[in-house]
Amino acid sequence: MSRAVPVVLAMLLTASLVGGATASGTGARPTKGYVRLENVLTADRIGVRHPGNISWDSAARALVVADRRTGVARLVKAQGHVIGSASGKVADADLSATDAATGHRYTLRPERNEILERDAAGTLLSVRDVSSLQLRGADALTVAPTSDTTDAADAISLYLSVADAADEDGASTGPSVLELAVTQPVLAAALAAVPENVASLVKTINTAGFSPASPDPSGIAYVGEELDRLVVGDGEVDETTGAGFHGVNVWLVDRVTGAASGAINTLTASPSNNEPVGAAYDPVADRLYLSKDGSSSRVWVYGRSGSTFTQIASFGVSGLGVGDAEGLAFGGDTLFIGDGSNKEVWSLPVGADRTFGTADDPPVTHFDTSALGINDAEAIGYNTDTGNLWLASRREGEGILEVTPGGVPVSRAHYASGFDPLSPGGLEVAPSSADPSKLNLWIVDRGIDNNDQSSENDGKLYEVRIDAGEPPPPPPDPGSNALQNGGFETANGSSPSNWTTDPRFTQSNTDVHGGSFSGRHFATDDSGYTIEQTAAAVAGVQYQFSAWINAPTTSDAFKVVLKVQWRTNSKKISVVTLGRIRQHTNGVWTLISDPDLVSPAGTTRARVMMVVSSLNTSVYVDDFSLAISP
Repeated sequence: MSRAVPVVLAMLLTASLVGGATASGTGARPTKGYVRLENVLTADRIGVRHPGNISWDSAARALVVADRRTGVARLVKAQGHVIGSASGKVADADLSATDAATGHRYTLRPERNEILERDAAGTLLSVRDVSSLQLRGADALTVAPTSDTTDAADAISLYLSVADAADEDGASTGPSVLELAVTQPVLAAALAAVPENVASLVKTINTAGFSPASPDPSGIAYVGEELDRLVVGDGEVDETTGAGFHGVNVWLVDRVTGAASGAINTLTASPSNNEPVGAAYDPVADRLYLSKDGSSSRVWVYGRSGSTFTQIASFGVSGLGVGDAEGLAFGGDTLFIGDGSNKEVWSLPVGADRTFGTADDPPVTHFDTSALGINDAEAIGYNTDTGNLWLASRREGEGILEVTPGGVPVSRAHYASGFDPLSPGGLEVAPSSADPSKLNLWIVDRGIDNNDQSSENDGKLYEVRIDAGEPPPPPPDPGSNALQNGGFETANGSSPSNWTTDPRFTQSNTDVHGGSFSGRHFATDDSGYTIEQTAAAVAGVQYQFSAWINAPTTSDAFKVVLKVQWRTNSKKISVVTLGRIRQHTNGVWTLISDPDLVSPAGTTRARVMMVVSSLNTSVYVDDFSLAISP
């Protein structure tokens, strides 16, 4: 039996029960705001023990971060570079901050894992869910320019000091300042038309088994001709790891046998390169390039004689605008730099003297990678057959992308099922181990970071083949429901069809919103479980979600949370909380909806989930819909 609900009552119940609030004085529902963890400035990196009060110094164009333990305040660039100590009174700790340009005020509510955005009049504009960050000990919030120096001058991020949080991989950040992006990148329209392929594993070489070992390989290049070796650099082997440091941080690797020999100790260069994180080779000049990342990014040049490399020059790239020279590639008489913090690829063409850092250098160009769905392009390689670049992101779910040297997308690939690089650090396009006439991708994987586990020694080198992907399932038409059996009208026995099964979730005709049946969650033991369905989805489009929930009157303090998990064919990209019910609805059918969901880059699947906890009663659900906005 369906129960009609007055529109105003339904809106009020939804606002109360899902943790939102109607916009003051308008009756409009606030949007579900975008938020993404952009950067983590750990306490040790910025020279404090426990970040506390935090503010923005516009004169120094730096964050002012006070140490809760010592009271000392540091001036810290948004990219993480400490430029000095702050003088004068430090701003009081506050979990609210205002964007001076717009008057919008952002407030963190730790107990609800939400950031509220209000305009200058106090109207609630949006609610941002930060539950995935697992915040602990949030201390202060401020608004400041984004760390991406290539963004528009008025682009802002939120900076939050915490005692601990979870990064994008779920690892603990420890005491840190988190940079939170609040503006979603606009994806290139051309992405929707490129083919989606599969990156299949051909071979694994254990770099932790090198002698001496490489626990965190982060750069790779191929030196052909008579040498025919891969060059692998490790930016952290000189730090505390399970491998120890034995005077080698760059190796030569046989692509067929995997045998490795130490080649270079970049710590002996002047100035010293203690983080050889990017590698590239110019076959015409017979020069090897090794980069150092961070705010003082620099590139070292090595000449070669047989298998011996000698440092002959170095040049800075920070002055060009490069914020974080993580990856290098060379091809088409151009040195390409993958910039992690600015989400850019920089192109440095060689001049007639084939030497960088001279008056002979042609103009430098660059293109944005966030618009291509790659938010941390640490790995970059050049395909000599096609003249195209390949980019691999360190962030989960962003996969591998092929682009022209100017940044136009050509194809993309997701990792095959069962192949899951943990932290790709470098990429090269080099001959196959089985057939040197064919090119494959070679990717180094840093694995677990030594900051998280100081005894780690788990580096890997993968040979990867790009295979044509299976045709994707047809995407839903705009306006049509991507979910099957959203009304729970069909069942296999007592279990609703097309949804995962659990004896505590059954088809029911006791109380329905539409049609003849609904879904019933029922338990008497404070149960917790998840019911879900995965549907085909399209990347970079706006979706509308709606569902109805009816919880008869009860004193039980249960919780039902509705979520959508955006996925590639093989792994999670991100999760959005759509709404939650924490108490009964007096037996009234209540709408939970989100009209402005935007699927992220790389999305091919949407997993709609009902996450139930502490259930000791009955809760009915009906008429679930996930549809592309017409």
